[in-house]
Amino acid sequence: MAQNHSAENRLSSPFRKLITGNLSIQMMVTVLAAIVYAILAYFWDAGMGGLITSVIFIPTYFSMLYSFYWGTAERERNMVLYGHMKEDPARGLRSGMYAALPIGVFSLLTAVLALLGRGGNVIGIYRICAAPFIGFVNPLIEYFPLGILIVAVFSPLAAMWGYHNGSRLYRMWDHLIYKDGVKKRRSGRGTKDEPRCR
Repeated sequence: MAQNHSAENRLSSPFRKLITGNLSIQMMVTVLAAIVYAILAYFWDAGMGGLITSVIFIPTYFSMLYSFYWGTAERERNMVLYGHMKEDPARGLRSGMYAALPIGVFSLLTAVLALLGRGGNVIGIYRICAAPFIGFVNPLIEYFPLGILIVAVFSPLAAMWGYHNGSRLYRMWDHLIYKDGVKKRRSGRGTKDEPRCR
């Protein structure tokens, strides 16, 4: 009985950790982006401040989620290989979608209120919650409110991509930097090895 309970924990716990980890990253990046935007808007210009904030924090938001899912998938890959959990290629996408539900629902509510010309306070709070994307959220709320739903796409996309690549140990950086896609290593034999750089 104890062994079955332990197996259930191994199967369910990682998925919950994917969601809570995703939400934690979203909250951390959002708080930092809101602070930066508030400073830039106060001392400079709201429009330019929003643009700079998004240029900095959208890649940060995406890359942090991607790295988190890549590392988790790498660890879970070993659990799958040793039979401790079942392989689930959609785990990253599903957890990313669950983690995107709060901002997705809030985006939909904000879009509806903006279309109706109501809910100024709610829209103001939404701007804070969507701070990493404020550079395009502000004009979208004014001219095309339903467009802000794109904010909810980033989490599932980063999660799906990161988990997929992590489960296959595919490192994009290596493929961008090294010609053959992997870092060349010295074999310790032969005369053609390159000299070691210190």
